[in-house]
Amino acid sequence: MISTGHNPRGRRAIRGLFLSWALIALAACGGGGGGGGGGSDNTAPVADAGPDQSVQTGSLVTLDGSASRDANGDALTYTWSLVTPAGSAANLSSATAVRPTFTADVDGVYTATLVVNDGTANSLGDSVRVTAAGNRAPIANAGPDQGVAVGVNVVLDGRGSSDPDGDTLTYLWSLAVPPGSAAALSNNVSPTPSFIPDLEGTYTATVVVNDGQFNSPPDSTVVIATLVVVNTPPVADAGPNQSVTVNDTVQLDGSGSSDADGDALGYSWALQRPAGSTAVLSDANAVAPVFVPDVAGNYTATLVVNDGQINSAPASVLVDAAPLPVNTPPVADAGLDRTVDVGDLVALDGTGSFDADGDPVTYQWSLSRPIGSTATLSDTTSPTPSFTADVEGVYAATLVVNDGEAPSAPDVVQVVAGLGQVNDPPVANAGVDQSVETGDLVQLDGSNSSDPENDRSPTPGPW
Repeated sequence: MISTGHNPRGRRAIRGLFLSWALIALAACGGGGGGGGGGSDNTAPVADAGPDQSVQTGSLVTLDGSASRDANGDALTYTWSLVTPAGSAANLSSATAVRPTFTADVDGVYTATLVVNDGTANSLGDSVRVTAAGNRAPIANAGPDQGVAVGVNVVLDGRGSSDPDGDTLTYLWSLAVPPGSAAALSNNVSPTPSFIPDLEGTYTATVVVNDGQFNSPPDSTVVIATLVVVNTPPVADAGPNQSVTVNDTVQLDGSGSSDADGDALGYSWALQRPAGSTAVLSDANAVAPVFVPDVAGNYTATLVVNDGQINSAPASVLVDAAPLPVNTPPVADAGLDRTVDVGDLVALDGTGSFDADGDPVTYQWSLSRPIGSTATLSDTTSPTPSFTADVEGVYAATLVVNDGEAPSAPDVVQVVAGLGQVNDPPVANAGVDQSVETGDLVQLDGSNSSDPENDRSPTPGPW
């Protein structure tokens, strides 16, 4: 992909860095909650025209701008343009679609440029190069060399052959045999023919594939047939050592075990446990059994595999199970005691509660009221419930937090409600603006200052 005025990968890295700085700054200022609002400037969107493509001339090309994005989450509109090689009559199916198409009608490089708009601003352009070329020759693959016993059916496999243009392939095999052999291919145009070696020696199978226009270079596989086949013992692989915590589920993995002869393997696991453990394997004959360590200590799982004739040497994996961490109970903080007026809405705040292990906590409040009060908490499980102090007296709100394992000690905040307990500051009023001539005597007027509690006239302060 070619960028017009920017680098997509660099752009993403820089924006990720700025986002990290922004999050750090936000955390330093107390997070995103609480205080005053205010909008933010629009951030221009970022166009992404997709990866470069290599196609066969005459094929339909699909462009993809769906990875374009807007940091503000605004909906995007798309505008594409297409520069074609000389002699091309290619046109986009739609210049405003997310995924327009065009037909690469001649060899050469087609450059499609995308600009997106978030309703306020255009992005920089981003371009994708589409290189169209004619037919290319296929590549033959006759499969791996093999060693077999005389009289055993050999299946060849040319399905690893490929065509860079994705064309359908046909196959043509030939077989060179040792002197005196009458071995022949079962089907010389199949992708997977077979033959039976009837003598000791080297058999060479060669395949050529064709994509409808061109033959591939030939590729050969060698099959060596012998009268005596010596079984090779398999090799067990019990997987890497593991470090876990008590009660974790441990997944063993013997899939790395192997047999040089390609024989199917059987698996047999044994588990050695620390004192006091009753842990058991889910299936001692599975490739990847599991178990749950129930006490701290070292567990040794030993694997032996069998190829149908002989066992492997044992292989072991060590699983070190650490004890469960000791939970620290959380600490409740119901906030500061306060004095309010009767009728005030009292907002409690338990957000100062914390857990030393970093576990999330749940909240449980209860409210003790003075005689005659019918006050109730708005939500006993919220970190910030409220209630209305409906009569004079002392209200005691008790908070207990829980980290999922243990409750905290209770913390109590006292709210004393009375009549005229909370003094609100007076409001100064310096009068209306004036326009005077230089030298005039100016009369200021603070008589419209007031006090919410209708206290006596405010004591004049400094002007």
